[in-house]
Amino acid sequence: MATASGLISSIQSISTNLLCAIRGTPSSSHQQQDPPSPLTEQQKSVIKDLEKLSRMLARIQPVQQDAEEREIHDCSVRLWLAELRGVAYKTEDVLDEFYYEVLRSIVESGDAAMEAYHRDVGTKRKIAEMYASSSLASYSVTNTKASIPDGMAEKIKDITKRFEEISNSRRDLHLREEDGTRLVIGPQIRPPISYHLDERAIFGREEEKEKIISLLDPSNGPDFMVLPIVGMGGFGKTTLAQLVYNDSKLRRLFDKRCWVSVSEDFDLVQLTKTIVESVNNSPCEFSELSILQDVLKEKIRGHGLFLVLDDVWNEKGNLWECFRVGFCGAKFVRILMMTRNTSVAKIMQTTSPFQLSSLPEENCWSLFKHFAFGSRETSENANLHEIGHGIVKKCKGSPLAIKTLGGILRYEMDEEKWREILESDISEIDEMGEVMPALRLGYWKLPQHLKPCFCYLSVFPKGTLFEKDMVVRLWMAQGYINGNTRSLKTMEEIGSEYFDELQGRSLVNCWFTRYFLLHDLIHDLARSISHEAYRPALENNEQCNDPCKVYHLYLTKEDKLLGSFFSPSHHCSIRTLVNGCPEQNLDFAISYEIACVRALQLSYSLLPNTLHTLKHLRYLCVQDSQMEMLPESLLYNLQTLDLHCDFLSELPVNIKNLINLRYFQLSSDEIQQLPESIFLLRNLHTLSLRYCKKLKELPRGIELLSRLRILDLPKSLTSMPSRIGKLPTL
Repeated sequence: MATASGLISSIQSISTNLLCAIRGTPSSSHQQQDPPSPLTEQQKSVIKDLEKLSRMLARIQPVQQDAEEREIHDCSVRLWLAELRGVAYKTEDVLDEFYYEVLRSIVESGDAAMEAYHRDVGTKRKIAEMYASSSLASYSVTNTKASIPDGMAEKIKDITKRFEEISNSRRDLHLREEDGTRLVIGPQIRPPISYHLDERAIFGREEEKEKIISLLDPSNGPDFMVLPIVGMGGFGKTTLAQLVYNDSKLRRLFDKRCWVSVSEDFDLVQLTKTIVESVNNSPCEFSELSILQDVLKEKIRGHGLFLVLDDVWNEKGNLWECFRVGFCGAKFVRILMMTRNTSVAKIMQTTSPFQLSSLPEENCWSLFKHFAFGSRETSENANLHEIGHGIVKKCKGSPLAIKTLGGILRYEMDEEKWREILESDISEIDEMGEVMPALRLGYWKLPQHLKPCFCYLSVFPKGTLFEKDMVVRLWMAQGYINGNTRSLKTMEEIGSEYFDELQGRSLVNCWFTRYFLLHDLIHDLARSISHEAYRPALENNEQCNDPCKVYHLYLTKEDKLLGSFFSPSHHCSIRTLVNGCPEQNLDFAISYEIACVRALQLSYSLLPNTLHTLKHLRYLCVQDSQMEMLPESLLYNLQTLDLHCDFLSELPVNIKNLINLRYFQLSSDEIQQLPESIFLLRNLHTLSLRYCKKLKELPRGIELLSRLRILDLPKSLTSMPSRIGKLPTL
């Protein structure tokens, strides 16, 4: 199920910008000199509707978030959530179209200033003076009093009524906080696990065990040490801790040992009481924290204590500081804690975390044989042996997934059943099992603003490498990152923090520093949560016959897409389209059938002349194209323009229209100069020209790009503008 929270946040952000634009509120740096003209009745009506919409969204969003976090089987509630998402998409489109018209009015009001500049180019007037006189001096809707486009007031009133109906339906369905069965209930998702283990079912991890025991040795390091084991769910953190806990060498090092399953609730009283009962080997009747800590201090005074804290989620530093007080007086303390989240580890650790990687391939096969074949000889059926290796490879080193699939196939001799397991997503096989619930807990623990960002990653096919900055720009295009006006951080910086947090929660894996990918199990998780609203690649040439349910589409070279998918008879809702298939000619579809697209990446395709109709487009990437010229009509809403076109010989003067452009990368063997009007791209943060091999000089106006942070230049440059070093953020 796709979360609607990202959509609602995007709608609220656009709505706020539009309210400022209609009122003509001046920005702090450009106060209006003349008193504002009075609002028309139409403007007052639209303001009233937008304010009403914002209030309704503020009421609906908490209920929507709560409903999506519950396992509500009522079909009516599921339909309510689906209707909410559908209306939210439609609302975002309508308001975004209005915002586009505001941007258009800004651009058109600046055209006269540009004409004056071209007339006076031979005079001694400084370019800075010309710039200061331009109405484009600040690209902010806050100092533009917007008129209402034809038909827009009626559209806004209509969507306000639809949201009002949805709000009323919520009350009719009695959707309150206490309704439904919580998905996030720790003991049901992750039952407590003891330190006992069946060593016959353990394969590998001997090297990791020895290393951890060496790190925990009291003769190495301080009297108090906390060593976190960090890794993805299902990778065997608890099993490794069990191996360490039961090792004979470690038992000789500590005369007091204790194992505690923490899970979600970091209950100081209960945790301390459990430890007291464990070290005392008897029940404890006290329930006051201070008394329990006094008892604990007395019991461990002069002793060496080894404590395992399994499955820790606590991110509150004050709770941890209060908890550790009870260990004062011990001869030495070693705490081994397991978590998926590096933020949790940082709060508690006194030494660098132990990062647990996937189980080696040979150990994976041994583990699978143990559960799938038992005492049977695997050589009895060579085909099952071959299929089994494929299933093990599918699990990507996750012991939990291997044990689960091996257990499903135990004593199963039907080859078709084995092939079905091999060819299915684990989320489909294990819907009521162990793997997906264990992973899903990590998703439900995410802050609300990270959930749509995580789900969006299922757009990339399994095994696809992606770059962090590219993902952040795609999130921006979808409206998932809304910068706080009170913060000095850019949207890019906020998005980078989002990405780092997903990585810190073991949901994104690093691949050789620069690139990242999702583990196959995490991809299955993201796809199962996203369901129909986020469509990754059409794997195994599967077909989707309902384009209305596809919002994000990634086509690879292996994919085949029926032309009827973009048929005029269908209402196409695509918001992301990545076409990496040279055989797929999508020009017609691009021109006519994907008007709502936010992110468009094309390989081996020419841009259509009707590109200007894609009013919502914010991210455009063109690779390996034979294109020699860009269309004259470029889009005001564009935030990212990434062109890898060897034959592109010049940029149009109208590139100045891209007043929202933040990232511009250009790679061309033919470009020799940039248009002077590039200085009007006042929101530009990154300008990458490294692969423009014939570029000799930069336009003089580039020194006016006051928000430019990154300027990546080719070696072919023969000179630089004299004041380039004056840029404040470069």
